[in-house]
Amino acid sequence: MPSPIFISKPSISFHPSVVLMGAAEALWATVGLVGVCLYTLSSLQGLVQAWHTLKMSVSIHLLFQMPLYLVRGGYHVLEMVTGRRCPVPPPMARLDTLVTDYYTPHVFLMVMSGFFVVDWDGMLVSGVTPQMKDALTSYPNEHRQYPKPWRQRLYYLLKTSPEFQQCVSRYAYHLVFASVVFALVEVIPDYKCAPVALSFLTWKWLSERLGAFPSVVVIGMLNLVDFRYQGPVVTSFAGASLLARDLLVPYFCRVPFTRYESTQWVKSREGVLWGFAVVFWCLLWRFPVACFWIYNAAQFGMGRLISRISAAPPPSKSAFYHWSTSQLVWRPVVT
Repeated sequence: MPSPIFISKPSISFHPSVVLMGAAEALWATVGLVGVCLYTLSSLQGLVQAWHTLKMSVSIHLLFQMPLYLVRGGYHVLEMVTGRRCPVPPPMARLDTLVTDYYTPHVFLMVMSGFFVVDWDGMLVSGVTPQMKDALTSYPNEHRQYPKPWRQRLYYLLKTSPEFQQCVSRYAYHLVFASVVFALVEVIPDYKCAPVALSFLTWKWLSERLGAFPSVVVIGMLNLVDFRYQGPVVTSFAGASLLARDLLVPYFCRVPFTRYESTQWVKSREGVLWGFAVVFWCLLWRFPVACFWIYNAAQFGMGRLISRISAAPPPSKSAFYHWSTSQLVWRPVVT
């Protein structure tokens, strides 16, 4: 009997047209938010808000890149003083690659910061339709607020907030996954087992979503490019799924799904959510200086996307059970 891994069928939620639908929503959200930003910049209050957003984005970028910038600057000074070429040592260059192309810590920091803000679902709620907005705001926000000192708030979040605990667990898993991929690509690339192991990790992620044959095609295309480019691509596949789930946390804090129901809700819409998130993941990866602007656009766009792939929750809690059951399976129209 053949192994089930070789006869797996592609998931309907990952049909190419469904993934492209999510990517198109991400592009429309970006364009729409740019228009809103240009409108707000015409006022003094909008300029002040844009300045604060830019400061936070640059601060997060410098927080992780400043040590690397200082080391590079030091070697440039040595070159000017000695007149000799002083290349950055390979370990430092690899550390730069690890932080920039694999870990993307600024995404993790932005997601974590949302748990310390009272109105963290403001951008998502502003992106939904008016009917969906009225329905969402009729439910209490389950986002917990704790004592003001951030240390106490962090302690209480770790102890009592399941959303925060799950978010930390997801990023811890992604950190381990990215470290393994980095080791295969940058540390032991000359060993014959490295390409095989990387292809297996890629297969494991793709086969459950695309099926056997499309996964083989994608892996074959990746093997045609330089081996060093495969690592960031593979981690971006997983990182986009991570970002999509994080953008949905404010929605699930409003709508009282059970843990099983929220998991099924995401699973049936995984393709469109991944297509949406991969656009913003690539933008966050390539333009970390504007990370807060990009993340705000992602939150705004997620609200718009939710309005398209889910019905508005009922205003009465008595009808919520039947509504939540009907929303667990989403059947996209594939073309």
